[in-house]
Amino acid sequence: MKKVFTEVFFRKIGLLTVASILFLIFVGGLVRITGSGMGCPDWPKCFGYYIPPTDISELTWTPQKEYKKGQMIIKDERLWEAKQKFTTTQQFDTANWAVYTKHDYALFNPTHTYIEWVNRMVSVLVGIFMVLTVLSSFQFWKTKKSIVFLSIASFFLTLFQAWLGAKVVESNLDGLKISVHMLAAFAVVGLVMIAVFKKHTAVGVERINNLKWFRAAVYCTIVLTLLQIFYGTQVREAIDHWRDANANNTSLAWVNAVDYVLASHKALSVFVMAAMLVLFAIAHNRLEKTNAVYKYIAVGMVLTAVQIALGSVNVFFNMPAISQVLHVTLAGTLVASQFYVAILLYNNHKEVKKSSKKNK
Repeated sequence: MKKVFTEVFFRKIGLLTVASILFLIFVGGLVRITGSGMGCPDWPKCFGYYIPPTDISELTWTPQKEYKKGQMIIKDERLWEAKQKFTTTQQFDTANWAVYTKHDYALFNPTHTYIEWVNRMVSVLVGIFMVLTVLSSFQFWKTKKSIVFLSIASFFLTLFQAWLGAKVVESNLDGLKISVHMLAAFAVVGLVMIAVFKKHTAVGVERINNLKWFRAAVYCTIVLTLLQIFYGTQVREAIDHWRDANANNTSLAWVNAVDYVLASHKALSVFVMAAMLVLFAIAHNRLEKTNAVYKYIAVGMVLTAVQIALGSVNVFFNMPAISQVLHVTLAGTLVASQFYVAILLYNNHKEVKKSSKKNK
């Protein structure tokens, strides 16, 4: 019988997991930008349905209609949840319904609902890939237990992500929870990449690994990038609050209103760009142009420059939807490229240490 969980399968499913999380970040950005986060006001179902309603009539109380436990209606500007399976009579009976008390959001927008539902379906896909990653990792139990532990840790962090997603909905899109939700996604990407690329090294990397500060500089650049992304989520939250309070104002007045957090986001982008330029200069001088570390540092530098350009477009052109989506999506790609560089450097450093021990 042909073995299913091979090393090649593990690598492929791991890469699919990473790609699906990056795609989820893109869809999550779309949810945030379109204001679709509450398109499904409950979790994990959507208005109590596995397949969401497409018309408000499906959420309007109707006589002689069968409702299942958990299905919702919107009545008197509130969400009501069916207590059990029953068929309505000619009169609305509160005994069969409970007011949904986790939040007071009770609006229906079919576009928002289906954008959020797609986001959840992609999350399910990520979960499936993650389970397969964990199962296939057990082939390394005797040879590289760390791969198994990393895969399991990624799985539990994914469960935490799912739980946090539910809390985000219950809190009616609390800004801090959204920020943590996004950063946790990057943590999952990092853990899966470490597991998948545990055996990857790059020839010739010792020429920069001999610079003891270089690896530390890469790690610090990743931390700076994640901090900058965190401030980016806070900028978005501040803009949303300002627009809620100034619904009829479509000018660029929000720029000054959110400058208290936007300034930090901008400053950190300069630091990240400077760090990427230094890393690129060192790699350019010491590595072959075909070296994976050189290539991905170059990719990271270009992505950082594009991110700064997109941020400028957002500020000067009043947050065009396309630049917002690209800004969020490329943030995930940038962090993934930085993770890969860090993993290659760390793996190479360990290999060199092993070799030196054997030679003693």
